[in-house]
Amino acid sequence: MRHTLAALWLLAAVGCVAPVQYRYTPLTPADTLPPWPYGDMVKAVLDASNAWKPSEVKDLELLAWYAKVDDRPLYVNVALFWAELSPSLNKWALVKIAQNPVPWGNDKPENRRFRSQWHPSVCCDCGWEPVEMFNHPPTTADIQRFMREWDDGSPGWVYLTSGVRAATWKRLIGEEPPPEVIRGRAG
Repeated sequence: MRHTLAALWLLAAVGCVAPVQYRYTPLTPADTLPPWPYGDMVKAVLDASNAWKPSEVKDLELLAWYAKVDDRPLYVNVALFWAELSPSLNKWALVKIAQNPVPWGNDKPENRRFRSQWHPSVCCDCGWEPVEMFNHPPTTADIQRFMREWDDGSPGWVYLTSGVRAATWKRLIGEEPPPEVIRGRAG
């Protein structure tokens, strides 16, 4: 086992293998991260779209997140990622992923497994999609439009945690994040 790990480390060091957790390490470590495994979220983003292959993602960063619960209780963790695709594609993307960390109600076992993993956040009763592609780096206005379903503000939900990686946002977008994102709400 020790030799296998050493070999994988060596391959990663010379660029033959790029484990998810090392290739997409957040570039602004002083920015707060949520309490969830970052590598699991990254994998969900890499697998989130048919518009790209995971190998075509040049860079990705977490911009914001929240966790909330309602009176059922239904627990929801949500994260917003920014992605830059390879130069040959010349595209950028915003991706909203979610998970239900606690099983809910009478869900079938296969639904519980799916919901407990990070996956694209789907809105069943609206025309919104969890992945949006851009021909330019997304602006704050693009992000606000994308985030119209970030949190609908429905009554009965209690926030457990939320955050925005303000320094990362400013580095990538060139502007401060809007106040509604910092509060965990947009729109």
